[in-house]
Amino acid sequence: MQICNLPLNSQKDIRSIAISPDGRWMISGSCDGTAPIWDIVDGSLQCTLLGHEKGVTSVDFSPKGEYVVCGSWDGKVSMWRYASPGE
Repeated sequence: MQICNLPLNSQKDIRSIAISPDGRWMISGSCDGTAPIWDIVDGSLQCTLLGHEKGVTSVDFSPKGEYVVCGSWDGKVSMWRYASPGE
């Protein structure tokens, strides 16, 4: 059963995905160094996290969903505070 279809074809070589604890958001990390956050309900792109010089190899939400963490081949781990639109 397919729940949603997100247009991830704009990302090059996706290496990792994670779903937020509330099941509303998905983050994907790819070889192009980006980590977009998608709304699973309507399939819209909410934002794209930038800052890595090489591919993003791992992504995850914190247990309460208020932070997003990305690891990269550039040797960096980045953490962002994430608030859903309207919060």
